[in-house]
Amino acid sequence: MVVLTAVIIFITTSWIRRQRLQPAQVIGESYQRMKEHASQIGMPITPGSTPIEISKAFSEEVSRLVQDNQTRAYIRRTIIWIGDVYSRGQYSVHSVTETEKERALKSWGWFNQRIWSLRVKVKWLRYKWRNSAVNKDE
Repeated sequence: MVVLTAVIIFITTSWIRRQRLQPAQVIGESYQRMKEHASQIGMPITPGSTPIEISKAFSEEVSRLVQDNQTRAYIRRTIIWIGDVYSRGQYSVHSVTETEKERALKSWGWFNQRIWSLRVKVKWLRYKWRNSAVNKDE
């Protein structure tokens, strides 16, 4: 019960904190988290890569790993959209809008949940592959 309460408090305070951020900060956080997810599933990110290149490569990696067409399409669209908005906010005179902030906040929960499950799947497949390779050597 205590753990559940702690999780609920953490999620609520995190949500409230994100609501108070400026639009560019929300998109920036979303982009940074997206890069962390990409790194965790084993996608190499080179320092000179642009947000558009990273988003494109990550969406292609997700396409390879997700079987459900509807989920894959949604995740890919979200990844590309985050990269585009982040890039525009960073490198053009057009700033991130409140509407884009709201879209990022609404889509992040669903997106994040799917990416976390993908990370678990990738770790499981690596574990399984390593164990099968060890067992073949014996």
